Amino acid sequence: MSERLLKIIIYTAGAFCLFAFIAIRSLPVLNSVLVEKIIPEHWEFTKYGDLYYFNYISHFKEDMPTPIRKYRLSEKHPDPSEAEILIFGDSFLDFSRQVTLPERLNDTLDERVFYHRFLSPQQSNPFCVLSEYDIGPGDPKIVIYEAVERNIPFKFDQPYSYSLCDGDMASKNSKVDKIASMVFPANMEEMYRQLLKGSVFTTDLFALSSTMKFNMFGYISSQTPVYKTGEEPWLFFDKQLDDEPGSYYYDYSLEQIERYCDNIAHMSEVLEETMNMKLVFLPLPNKYTLYHTVVNNDPYFEFLPLLYAGLRQRNVTCVEVYEDFLHSEEVLYYGTDTHWNKKGVDITLHKLIETINAL
Repeated sequence: MSERLLKIIIYTAGAFCLFAFIAIRSLPVLNSVLVEKIIPEHWEFTKYGDLYYFNYISHFKEDMPTPIRKYRLSEKHPDPSEAEILIFGDSFLDFSRQVTLPERLNDTLDERVFYHRFLSPQQSNPFCVLSEYDIGPGDPKIVIYEAVERNIPFKFDQPYSYSLCDGDMASKNSKVDKIASMVFPANMEEMYRQLLKGSVFTTDLFALSSTMKFNMFGYISSQTPVYKTGEEPWLFFDKQLDDEPGSYYYDYSLEQIERYCDNIAHMSEVLEETMNMKLVFLPLPNKYTLYHTVVNNDPYFEFLPLLYAGLRQRNVTCVEVYEDFLHSEEVLYYGTDTHWNKKGVDITLHKLIETINAL
């Protein structure tokens, strides 16, 4: 190899590395080379939940509804101190393929509804959110806490308390941590993945290669191991399929379910006794729990019905949607996404309003 060619290769690699370093820290720079632009009002930083983007196999690329701006980022979203209803939840309540449940609840009840999204099961302490926004005891409020089935074991294996918030808040205010988050963004790996797979230079080649490997060898990403092809394709997320808590196939002990129920009841009691807030717990089924019959007839452990029964015994207000979803004549989740569609929101909104009116 000539010295000139070696220099060209080194300079080209260096330029790419410098561009990549800047791009994952500057959204306009990153968007300049992405086929599908990242719009913060629609997505956090990725189309999380759309399982096609885990494998880029053309058989699973569906026409999905165009995303819209998120309710919590809109002018309609109230300050939490002014809201009558506080909602804590995960991506199901922040899914921008349709008008979200918090926004529809805000419009239907004509009540001010505040929504806070937990980005991970580890960041799910409602007391920390109340402390962060300096919300103390006052006029009665309703707190709706939503959790998808697979995250419940992680969120409620231990009881929540205000004492768990001190370390989180100190870390958040640390100058060292703020500098570190600028140099090493929390979503750094995901942004690199977006750059490598979603750029104008790589997307078509990556999709062609992935589809060819699937057609020839049946190879598919380990994150979407169970699937069905055809006119109406299905993909299922690996975290609903393994042998860990939260999975369809996990064999819970009754002691575990009792512990989850105790900790949910504890959260309800603390909110009511110290904050004058009434808890409404909203557990949502995994997609695989409802639609595993697309690919098999494996029996269900009945985790949600057992959880419902335990919460009823503890007088925790719980919106029970599993049976309604299971027996619906409509498909309530997207075939190649982990989230529900508008029909699933319709059913839940109706039951949730019934529950709130009863309170």
